[in-house]
Amino acid sequence: MTRRVGKALTSERHLCSRKMAFWYLFYHGFDGSKVRIGVASGTTLTNLAKYAGNPILTPDVGAWDSGTVGRRSSIVKEGGDYYFAYEGSTDYPFNTAKWSSGLARSTDLLTG
Repeated sequence: MTRRVGKALTSERHLCSRKMAFWYLFYHGFDGSKVRIGVASGTTLTNLAKYAGNPILTPDVGAWDSGTVGRRSSIVKEGGDYYFAYEGSTDYPFNTAKWSSGLARSTDLLTG
């Protein structure tokens, strides 16, 4: 996913998006160190497989989102690109971290 800084899109939190015959479930997870965004997909919502290239969006070392990233909006398609807003923070501890929002862009819901 390609990153853009700024506040955009919507505050809805739909987790799924359908593209052609496939469903995509976006989630964020904590591995004990960082929070990252991943995706699972499949032809039905009851038979999803995690994407082998996960995570699709990770914290960016030294940047405004170096501590965590988490998905915050619905997927929006504009032209040939898909967009979603995400939240990010500086490094731990979270009670003193600075939080902001960014905009991710992808052409295929998996890569930038």
